[in-house]
Amino acid sequence: MDSAESLPRQRSRTSASPPPFFEEEETTDLKLALLSSLHPAADASMLLELLLISHGSVAAASALLSQPSTPRHVVTSQQSSLAPFLTTAAPVPRPPKKGHTLHLYTPHHFAALTPTTLHPSFLPAPLAATLLTELLQESTTFPPPPEFVLFGRVVVSSHTACLFLRDPTPSSHQYTYQGASAPESRLFTPSMQSATALVEAAVNAELLRRDRRRGQLSPGAWHVNAALVNCYRGGDQSVGWHADQLTYLGPAAVIASVSLGCVREFRVRRVGPEAEGEGAYGLWLPHNSLLVMHAGMQEGWKHSIHPSKSVDLHPVAGNTRINITYRCYRESLRPELTPRCNCGEPAVLRAAPGKGYTWTCTQDYRPGCESCGYFVWAKFDEFGEPPWSENFVSSGQDEEGGGGGREMMSPGVEGDEVNEDGGDEDEDKNEQDGGKEDEGEDEEEDEDVVMVMVEVEEQHRDWSDETVEGSERDLDEDWSDGEDASIARELQEWRDGLV
Repeated sequence: MDSAESLPRQRSRTSASPPPFFEEEETTDLKLALLSSLHPAADASMLLELLLISHGSVAAASALLSQPSTPRHVVTSQQSSLAPFLTTAAPVPRPPKKGHTLHLYTPHHFAALTPTTLHPSFLPAPLAATLLTELLQESTTFPPPPEFVLFGRVVVSSHTACLFLRDPTPSSHQYTYQGASAPESRLFTPSMQSATALVEAAVNAELLRRDRRRGQLSPGAWHVNAALVNCYRGGDQSVGWHADQLTYLGPAAVIASVSLGCVREFRVRRVGPEAEGEGAYGLWLPHNSLLVMHAGMQEGWKHSIHPSKSVDLHPVAGNTRINITYRCYRESLRPELTPRCNCGEPAVLRAAPGKGYTWTCTQDYRPGCESCGYFVWAKFDEFGEPPWSENFVSSGQDEEGGGGGREMMSPGVEGDEVNEDGGDEDEDKNEQDGGKEDEGEDEEEDEDVVMVMVEVEEQHRDWSDETVEGSERDLDEDWSDGEDASIARELQEWRDGLV
């Protein structure tokens, strides 16, 4: 297992101090050598895994191998499972405090603490190898990273990416990202096509075991028709805290992420009022692993690929990591069907944590452009279908004032339509008819909408949507502290101006 051997050494080089469960007086290599001398029949990957689960204790790892119930180890080309060696489940740790990152080393812990599941050694080894080779070759011709505006500055992403489509349609060229046209998409490679069936089967099996969230596709309906392939060359190429754009995915989206090549650290943290005071969770994503980000991940969490001062080389990819995020783009959210802002450009669907979804203008992300201020609540039915879909099903919850319906709809806006001034057409009609709403309710609603606009724009303008090229910012730190105080002040001034 080429990725597992890099794990402890990479951690020690990229941290100010060694992990607390490793003994400082002995190196990992020495401990592995001791274990190997005690258990010569076991391979290095198994010894390393047992050393990790034993918190760096050679004696504890040796005891696990010496248990009578320990099955005979068979050398395979896939990552070993620790399950046969554990008699009791390891306790789930407490959430980390704000400013701290809790590193997790087992899929069990990551699934227990985050809306994700990790499948190590997911693809057959030959398929993983050919898929990596194909995409390494493809990545040499990926388009250059686009420029975008952040806090008045033009910045560039540090890594490259390209959109791949399984079955392109005439409207495929209309896909956009942050208000700008996406670079020309490509067809799935042969190995991507082969891996797709395995990804779909794994994801739909996960969905059958989990409770379905409102707005989520039914189990079995999740199918792959697009994939964003990211390429990170070296530890300095990274991506900061962000949630994936929902414009074509719709609400409660499920995304399947396959990692190939160099091992990198994946971090997640909750957002919203309930996450106040919480830190982040970190997990090393090994070569040939599948991480499923379940419904609610893009609404209530943010994730990142953390920068690293050094990485251990993969035998084929070297210092390069290829990441394939398999997606299910909804037929009802094709580019030609989604709303357009007052600029005439495609609006972007975003989550307002705890409040629902909105369509907003993001033209101010593009150099030389300004936002028109377009902002409307998005309306979806129980299965995440928009009002213009032929499959849209209206229900009591989708009506204004219906119990809890606001989470999936535009309050007071039928069909998400607005006039040129950004006001609600129904509201204008009420004024023309002489109708009057209670002033207290109006003020409360206006204040609520303004707060949601602030939250959505904070998410839209979040520093960590992308990592600025050349930045040495520590993503563990709150971006509003220390050297970024000026950015925080600029954001506060912008918020004050909005309110």
